[in-house]
Amino acid sequence: MTLGKQRKPESKHVWFRFSLRTLLLLVTLVAITLAIYEPLTLHFKAVHFFSIENTLRATRAHPEELLYNIEGRDKAVVCHVGKVRIVLLGRTHSGTAGGFIPIAGDQPRRGSNTSVTGEVYFSYLYANGKAACEVHGFPFLCKAGTVEIKEQSLNSNSPAVVLVDADDQILKTYSQ
Repeated sequence: MTLGKQRKPESKHVWFRFSLRTLLLLVTLVAITLAIYEPLTLHFKAVHFFSIENTLRATRAHPEELLYNIEGRDKAVVCHVGKVRIVLLGRTHSGTAGGFIPIAGDQPRRGSNTSVTGEVYFSYLYANGKAACEVHGFPFLCKAGTVEIKEQSLNSNSPAVVLVDADDQILKTYSQ
């Protein structure tokens, strides 16, 4: 036999061979899947919380106050402030609590809700047309007609959802 006609011994693992094109395609598909998964998951969570109804209703108009309601739902704490929902993911709250946050008037006011153990889970401090609020340690500001969350200003009369993670970082803001 001549050198040109010698056959190379075949590997026992023929199935283990792949081309660089196949590797590139596989890595691209995995990257696209990972890039799309988290934003889609957050979008569907926001749509879910957007569709829930506030269980607390005011029986009369309160032009100088903003209705709030706090409830535990779907492994999160949901704080309804007007029509804005602040969703604190990964936190728990038992029961519901609600009331009114002052957004107008001359008298400074303060209020809070406490758990059975005495832990404050919601508080507000009103002065000069603004109420600095805090729900489960997450701060936000209420003014006449707006809810301000970390430099985002949302109309309290139009539905919106703000998803917040355990580190108080805003993950997504959703409105129609």
